[in-house]
Amino acid sequence: MFTVVSCLCLAASNICYLDQPQGMFLIFFKCHWQSIFLSSDMLATLLDVATKVYLTVRRLAIPAPTQTMRMHTKKVSAVMFFKDGRRIVTASEDKTLQIWDVEKRVFVGGPFKGHSDCVISVAISPDDRWIASGGGDGGIIIWDVDSKQMVFKLLVKHTGWVSSLCFSPDGERLASRSNDSTVIIWDTETGTVLSTLQTSG
Repeated sequence: MFTVVSCLCLAASNICYLDQPQGMFLIFFKCHWQSIFLSSDMLATLLDVATKVYLTVRRLAIPAPTQTMRMHTKKVSAVMFFKDGRRIVTASEDKTLQIWDVEKRVFVGGPFKGHSDCVISVAISPDDRWIASGGGDGGIIIWDVDSKQMVFKLLVKHTGWVSSLCFSPDGERLASRSNDSTVIIWDTETGTVLSTLQTSG
């Protein structure tokens, strides 16, 4: 037994809409308005293929669900990935830092509290062992990720807010830049200043 199927193909997209009671199906072949004679087996196969393609297109068209992670009480001012690519550390105007697992979308560390003003900059050591944070208070804190404690007390040498931080590739030094027009190189093992560079701004 043969069934007549009427179809309309859109040449620009090569997508054909089959006019069937079950709904609109999509298949990828090109033709004009015409009648096609199909056996019941051929029709079943055609509809099966069309349904699979339709569901695939639907799945690709529907955006993936998103989940909002409630983080800080004020704006996030800086963010950085750990080397594992799974965790991030966020710094905020609420004077804290927090660690998040972005795959599981869960809070995994902190809040780290120690600055008296907003946290502006953040850096992570190459071995993911330490986090350095710079604040509007002009201070720098190096944190131990595992213990979530300060490695040293607040390091204060800058007279302005600390705008950026960077660990050396071996993790033994930390560079800090401030709006007081200085760059300071710190020894991360002792917390002492190794050198101070004067910049133009």
